[in-house]
Amino acid sequence: MRDDLHKTVPVSRAWRRVLRLAYRDEDIELMPQAITSAANSAVQEGLRKPCAKSFKESLEQAAPDLFGIEHQAEVIQLYRASGQSPVERKLCEVALGLHAKDGAAPDIFEAALRQCVKANATDNIELIKAHVRKIAALKKPINSIVECQLISHN
Repeated sequence: MRDDLHKTVPVSRAWRRVLRLAYRDEDIELMPQAITSAANSAVQEGLRKPCAKSFKESLEQAAPDLFGIEHQAEVIQLYRASGQSPVERKLCEVALGLHAKDGAAPDIFEAALRQCVKANATDNIELIKAHVRKIAALKKPINSIVECQLISHN
């Protein structure tokens, strides 16, 4: 896996506001809320509403059953196979991990959703940092940029 992909991937629509705030020192206090909002929006955009609702209800119905552990695992595997977006597949993977760790739980959907939002925030913060570094490097005086290019070619 390439380590520099975060430098070439464009910023998604949900994270553009965070990127704009990252350039202005006077808006730094708005960053935590903007990051939370962007992560939540990005995850919600990747989930089909009927699928997420059905997945949540199926997990909740399977939990109190005598064989809840097996039933929840079957539900997760079923939705994992039918996941159409990367977010849906990630949600199922996280739910499967939580199920393996904690067993059957009625709130497994919410816990998996929270972890997906945290993972999205972590991944996109790295992307934002790379874009800010790139722009900051471009704001250097032109002579410094030319000197760096000359040194790298030698």
